[in-house]
Amino acid sequence: AGAHGNCLKDRLRSVTVVTPAGTVQEITAVEELLGYRSCSLPTDFVVTELTLSGEKGVKEGILSTMQTYKEKRLSAQPTGVRTAGSTFKNPEGAAAWKLIDLAGFRGYRHGGAMVSEKHTNFLINTGTATASDLEELGELIREKVKKETGYALEWEVQRWGKV
Repeated sequence: AGAHGNCLKDRLRSVTVVTPAGTVQEITAVEELLGYRSCSLPTDFVVTELTLSGEKGVKEGILSTMQTYKEKRLSAQPTGVRTAGSTFKNPEGAAAWKLIDLAGFRGYRHGGAMVSEKHTNFLINTGTATASDLEELGELIREKVKKETGYALEWEVQRWGKV
């Protein structure tokens, strides 16, 4: 996870997990644990606790920075709508939203699913979308972006089950 030039991995100091066998482990060697939109922990581990480092600062300055980030997010991303957040990872050297926009998908609808007008890397359930609508729209985007730009978009949203 990350935003505004900051990343969780830069603050992570330890992780406490429960293994499938039920044992509790604290992992302190976390340097290589996280990457861009990835984590090398086994998928059957359950994270129960994180220890993060912070920076000292003046309360007013911290609150001001938080407000700036909040305003930036509200102005750039869809809010008040049904979305799973950012749909595709940014490929190296490109921004997924720009590639989707270049491929002509801004506002595009497929069944009850729609590409956000505000930020094209957000798929929206307009109220009637099925999982199939969203998955099919995502695959249409991936195919056209690959064909037109050469970039292969990778799903960031984890999809479970069968469509």
